[in-house]
Amino acid sequence: MSKINFIIIFYFSINLVFSQENNNLKSVDINKKYSYNWVVDHPKNIQLPFTNLEIQKIEYVYGDQLKKYVLDKPSRVKDIKHILRNRVVIQNEDVKDISNYPLLSTVSIFDVFNNSIKFPLFNKDNFNPLIYNFNFNSKTRLIYRVDNTNYLIVIKSKFN
Repeated sequence: MSKINFIIIFYFSINLVFSQENNNLKSVDINKKYSYNWVVDHPKNIQLPFTNLEIQKIEYVYGDQLKKYVLDKPSRVKDIKHILRNRVVIQNEDVKDISNYPLLSTVSIFDVFNNSIKFPLFNKDNFNPLIYNFNFNSKTRLIYRVDNTNYLIVIKSKFN
């Protein structure tokens, strides 16, 4: 009888060990799937000073409050450089149907600091994403279609 008891105990202990191991693996997979990496990895080009064109874009949006709300805040300076240099991409899409993307004209204007900002005509070479009230803190990328064109504005997540 003791041999049978030994085999049963051995069998259950092996099952217990393997079942615990499988549960841990599933738990790790679930945590990876639903967790977000909240660390923003800024590329090296963020260390470079603002260009004249970037200063013009920021001044247009922030007006006389530029120093107080941007230049005096190093983290804000990094965020704006990252937006202007790396996170906003304009691409011409001739291949697929882009009618399902929201229109750029549906995004409100960010006129908190400059009341004279109006919806500008789209110019690919001089596009200022700071004028628009985009959700730059989104966990996913955002895509907007420029009205009556094949241009898409892609805003990459800062968390990727």
